[in-house]
Amino acid sequence: MVAAVGCTLGIVPHMVAAVTGLAALLHTSALAFQVLKFLGVAYLLYTAWRTLRDRGALTVEEDGAPRSNTRVIASGVLINILNLKLRSSSSRSCRSS
Repeated sequence: MVAAVGCTLGIVPHMVAAVTGLAALLHTSALAFQVLKFLGVAYLLYTAWRTLRDRGALTVEEDGAPRSNTRVIASGVLINILNLKLRSSSSRSCRSS
């Protein structure tokens, strides 16, 4: 339930961007769109580097301490803020109007 709250809160910035016209700005400004696109590429390269650097097998730690609600919500928000599919769908909604 806590993770669902975090994911929902992560969608809010995309909705605000679409409502305020930021998505339209990104649609009309090639420079702003390129900057955002390169930031997305940098994030994907960073996550790939972290994945390749991790040499251990994927395991689930049963004895690990549970994560706090704040940390779970923050992870959900970041996952959705950085979700490229959400960004492209909010800019598509401005194209159709």
